[in-house]
Amino acid sequence: MKSTAYGDKRTATKKSYRQMREVINFFRYIICLLIHERVSENIVKINILSETYKETDVSLIKRNKDNQLCLIWGRGRKSRQKFCIDKNRMDDISSHLEGFNQIISSDSPRTEIEESILKAIYWIGEAQNEFDLDIAFIKYWTAIECMFSQKQETTQSLAKGVTISIISIIFSDCQDIQDDIIVEHANLKYKEIKKLYGKRSDIIHEGETHLTQQVIDENDISAICKYAAWSILNMFYLRSIGYVTRDEIKIQIDRGSSIFKLETDPLKNIQFFVVRASCLLTVKNEQYTTKWDNLFLGIFNLPIFMHSRNYF
Repeated sequence: MKSTAYGDKRTATKKSYRQMREVINFFRYIICLLIHERVSENIVKINILSETYKETDVSLIKRNKDNQLCLIWGRGRKSRQKFCIDKNRMDDISSHLEGFNQIISSDSPRTEIEESILKAIYWIGEAQNEFDLDIAFIKYWTAIECMFSQKQETTQSLAKGVTISIISIIFSDCQDIQDDIIVEHANLKYKEIKKLYGKRSDIIHEGETHLTQQVIDENDISAICKYAAWSILNMFYLRSIGYVTRDEIKIQIDRGSSIFKLETDPLKNIQFFVVRASCLLTVKNEQYTTKWDNLFLGIFNLPIFMHSRNYF
């Protein structure tokens, strides 16, 4: 990896290091998109050479069946597989790389949305590279907070932001879907995300851990990794259609929350559901009239490879 930066020795070194970490964390973000279901297995790690883990761990154990002492060599923190960037993989991620490259290479001042995207990519990259589940869980949540956190109603604002992002992706290619199905799914997802945020609070405010109190497990890591990655994906898309501030996105999130009747019983409120939702899921001549239409449709089509368990 090559990085060019100018200034005195210290300044140039810091700039160069920051530029390299931006790119590395972008590819870590791509890994989260590709294999979020297995992210806790630490299959692939990408690091600057000076930060790599080369040592392994050795354990002395005693077998119960024969009282035999044995030395066991673990894998340490080495990557199990390499993340090779060949032509096929570049073709797969080129659409994601384009938006990222536009942000980091532009000479124009960055918009609020672009700053949020870069901060979120930094934290999701640091989370993906983390071996400790508790710390990784907090870092994934930090990535989400970079995009959706509000000064008031933090839990609700984060959960609503993630929910609307996830729902727009899940139903992006669906047509003729029933309104009550979307509402029910949105509310279930909203409750799940709030529960995950509660576990985040238990770690930060109560000091609980996955080893002692089992506050989180591998499934929680996979879930929050997926939600953080998909939220970033949605932010890239919103940037591409003209969003520049978080307030613009908040308006649409609040509107979506109202449509989905989050925090209420969807069956009791279905008569108030805006039927427009299912209509927006139909693409007509690739023309979209409002930003909300675009947000709901989620023109971005998740490539099939993102859902493959055996990608590596």
